[in-house]
Amino acid sequence: MKLTILPFFLIAFFYTVLSNAQDIPDQKKPTTLSDSIVNRKKYTNESAKMLTYENSFWGIRTYCGRQVLSNKSTRNFLQSDPDMLRKYDIGRRTLIVGDVFAVAGVLTLGSGLFATVNAYNNNYGFDLDDRILGYSLIGAGSLALAGGILLFFNGQKKMKLAIDAYNDDLLTASFQFGLTPNGIGLLVQF
Repeated sequence: MKLTILPFFLIAFFYTVLSNAQDIPDQKKPTTLSDSIVNRKKYTNESAKMLTYENSFWGIRTYCGRQVLSNKSTRNFLQSDPDMLRKYDIGRRTLIVGDVFAVAGVLTLGSGLFATVNAYNNNYGFDLDDRILGYSLIGAGSLALAGGILLFFNGQKKMKLAIDAYNDDLLTASFQFGLTPNGIGLLVQF
């Protein structure tokens, strides 16, 4: 009995990648100069908001206020600092790879259990090749599942650290001398 796990791996990979994509409609593109200025002001006011997150089954769910943000929207917020954006992207990729390994590990583990049980329950006696195949698949599936879980939590942690760094940058104050509405003075920005 020969089992190939490549189709299972490909199905798990595409399922994981497609399930992480969220369908959030894009905002209306500006058609006039005044629309462009209004949208720019709206974006700068919106970008100053703090981001929150919570754990979800496929990673983390990011919020701006009460609105759930897609991965693309979260990346737009983090674009102010390329280092934070890079850390977020690395965390996201690590999380997706962890998902793929975990799903592939479960499928491989299940295939190994099936092959092992089938080797012991056939009417012709024990087939040594099927048992060895089953045990090998169980071992490989267990390792892939454990590695996938570790990668998943590592990616989740990196994404959270990038969002926390973004929020910390919003809370920092900067002091500088400059022009104020009343003249020259000390500007404090939060």
